[in-house]
This record gives sequence, C-alpha cells and structure tokens, in this order.
Amino acid sequence: MIKNWTVKTKQIFDHGTKFKHKKNINKKTGKTTYTKISGSGRKVKNGFLNHVNYLKDTNRASHEHSVITVLENGAATILKSIDDRRVFRKENGLKGGGVSNYATSMIFSLPTDNGCEN
Repeated sequence: MIKNWTVKTKQIFDHGTKFKHKKNINKKTGKTTYTKISGSGRKVKNGFLNHVNYLKDTNRASHEHSVITVLENGAATILKSIDDRRVFRKENGLKGGGVSNYATSMIFSLPTDNGCEN
C-alpha cells in the first residue's frame, strides 16, 4: 500500500499578472482562505509554454528522483485549439471570449521510500 502521496493541481495561465497569496485559517471553522498580498504582482507572458518547458527539463533540481511523462503532446493541441478559436471569433466579428486559463497541470507525488524504482 502506498501512503503519503499527494496530488497537486494548478491552473496554467498564458498571460496576465501573477500575485502572491497569504494562507488564512479560520480558528473556529477550520476553513482555509487566501488573501492577495498587495504589491506582489508580476507580469507573466508565455506562461503556458514556460510551464511545459519547465516540466520537460530534466536538469531542474526539483526534478531529482522524478519521472515526468508528457501525455499525447497535449501542449501543441491546446495551442492549436486556442489559435483556431481566436481566428473563428475574429472572422465572425465576435468580441470578448478570450482564453485565459489554458490548461490545468496535475502533479502526482509519491514518497521516495515506497520501494519502487525510478
């Protein structure tokens, strides 16, 4: 049986402003909320491609003891779909409707001492 494994999901935005957040836990209810830290924003460009390239880079220190598998080259399909949508909306005179959340990254982390080899 595998114990102590985690799943982390993250929305991947292609552009915009990325802010830092402070974690707040309500002592009475135990509910967790996050508050944006003012003045912490930074501009993000090509966030989706940067994230994909980060995951594929095997030389990163945080990827030690990691096996990262890219499934079906979804990045190319996602970028083509977004470009097709942009062209369709422009040709038909439709305003708005731009895509900001390009994808959701799912990371499954298993402990290193689970008896499995890399």
